[in-house]
Amino acid sequence: MTTRCKIGLLDSGVGASIACSAAIRIELSTEGECVHSPAVADQLGHGDAIAQIILAGAPQADLVSAQIFHDTLTTSPALIAEGIDWALGQGARLITMSLGVRADRAVLRHACQVALGAGCILVAATPARGPDVFPAHYDGVIRAMGDARCGPHDISALMTQRAHFGAPPQASDILGSDHPLRGASCATARVTGRLAALMEVEPHISSQELIDKLAQTARFHGPERRV
Repeated sequence: MTTRCKIGLLDSGVGASIACSAAIRIELSTEGECVHSPAVADQLGHGDAIAQIILAGAPQADLVSAQIFHDTLTTSPALIAEGIDWALGQGARLITMSLGVRADRAVLRHACQVALGAGCILVAATPARGPDVFPAHYDGVIRAMGDARCGPHDISALMTQRAHFGAPPQASDILGSDHPLRGASCATARVTGRLAALMEVEPHISSQELIDKLAQTARFHGPERRV
């Protein structure tokens, strides 16, 4: 018996072809307060692509969408935190964030701690190089990045300080060869789909148990060696 995994998608929204059981747009007011309004169709294509990749791995997943990217692929710790809180309130068991900010802010750290304390699984993107980004590098968050070794159905168990898992840095098998989505965002969506599929079978699995189970299915173990 399987249970639909409810996934909180924090991104630029989705297109009309993607069904969500709940969707909201979150913006910052001129006073710096988070304001909720009805979601609109994804204007950037990023969130819609992420959703397609997730659903390819977990077709029965129930998506709830927090639109925190608007005109550009930039957001703030406050908006990410508000998106986490909202998705948690919608009953999301897994929250995915194909994003990262360099600022470690108390509001975002606290939102992650609350979600993790409630038993929610958090997955976030981390780049292959450069400074740490958040929320990926908070304790308890599952970190994903692109791994060029991986084919469309492969996962790598990296288990480094940089990332727990790697996945293909593109999704031409799902989005088409001309789609611009690349890198850690794409990999995070792949990992999310795999995690969601596992959670459908074991809905009350812990984060560490989930990491262990996904690692068991990995084609590659350890970091990619460049020669």
